[in-house]
Amino acid sequence: MDEPPRPESDPEPGPSSGPPESGWVVPARDAPGRPPSRAGTVLMWLAALLFAGFAAWLNVRAAEGSDGYRAGVAVGAFLAPFLFSAILRLVVTRIRWRRFDRAALRSHWVPLGAMVLVVLSTLGNLDKLALPAPVEASTAMHVSAPFTLREADAATVAEVEGLLTQDVSIRSVAVRHVVGDDGSVSLLVAADGRLRDGGISEVARGMATESGLVPTIESIAGEDVAVATGPNGVIASWIDSPLLLSVYAVDLTTLRAVVESVIESG
Repeated sequence: MDEPPRPESDPEPGPSSGPPESGWVVPARDAPGRPPSRAGTVLMWLAALLFAGFAAWLNVRAAEGSDGYRAGVAVGAFLAPFLFSAILRLVVTRIRWRRFDRAALRSHWVPLGAMVLVVLSTLGNLDKLALPAPVEASTAMHVSAPFTLREADAATVAEVEGLLTQDVSIRSVAVRHVVGDDGSVSLLVAADGRLRDGGISEVARGMATESGLVPTIESIAGEDVAVATGPNGVIASWIDSPLLLSVYAVDLTTLRAVVESVIESG
């Protein structure tokens, strides 16, 4: 008796470009993971924007220079984490998939990478958040020849201290008269206002707001000094962190000479 025909076995499936049922299995290393939900991606972007904003603020606090320069520092600190993260994502995509895919820029990895970069940069700049150590304002009371210092009268000291100590950030105040060899008398004031170097533009804006004067910023003895002329004399202010120093004089020539004397004798 003849044996019944044996059933033929199905052929071994081979690779194809069709769907999985055609026999093609995506290798595990190339299988895409499940991306976060749209809401999760939005939250990541919001968090990354907040992190970058904090980094920009931190860098502006430490930047020294003009308003334009500090604005550039802020923009750079805000955009740099996203730029580097996007470039890194494109490079990884190119290596993994052997092609550039602009859709990779919409990936949640871009804001996540930006947050990581911001955290790493912030950890290296935590000292910028700390307030400057207190300095006794009287240590700034010094001049060089031909000027000498003289104790200010009690009424002048009380008036100056009363005005400055309305600001709770002021930690100490010192007031002296500066007497020139020509008989001129100017007023030197120092206040520990917890200031950082590089904030002369803010000082100038404060002078304009409080007095209505229009200050200009000059370079005197290598320091940026805000100078304003008023109806009763002239005033100059500059920063020697954490101190704010100010000189009141009868004319510009005397003012510049006193400021230079104070700076060079420090």
